[in-house]
Amino acid sequence: MAAIVALGIGSSCNAHTQNDIPSVLPEQFAKEMKSDTTAVILDVRTPEEYSQGHLQDARLIDFKDSSNFDKAISELPKDKTYYVYCRSGRRSMSAAEKMKELGLRVVDMAGGIIAWEKDGIPVVK
Repeated sequence: MAAIVALGIGSSCNAHTQNDIPSVLPEQFAKEMKSDTTAVILDVRTPEEYSQGHLQDARLIDFKDSSNFDKAISELPKDKTYYVYCRSGRRSMSAAEKMKELGLRVVDMAGGIIAWEKDGIPVVK
């Protein structure tokens, strides 16, 4: 995996941005979402993937079901910060880009749930 560089996102040295969307490694993602009183955790994988293990309190919005995904994100309140993840980080960044276009505040988890589990952070099954 390529090195992650800090670009002045909070105090994180584990962050980078893509299209002005912060993308942080799992440990920082967990720390930020716990300290953020406006945090909403979004899992953008399929229901089958979600059932295999997900972050505690994560809300499922399947990115691959595009019409339902678009409808669901259009109804999200803009006064929250959405912590988005998927399997490896690809879908979540695409989801985050769509969400950002709607004016939502989004933080992406770099490496997805694969990186989360590799770091030994528990999931809900």
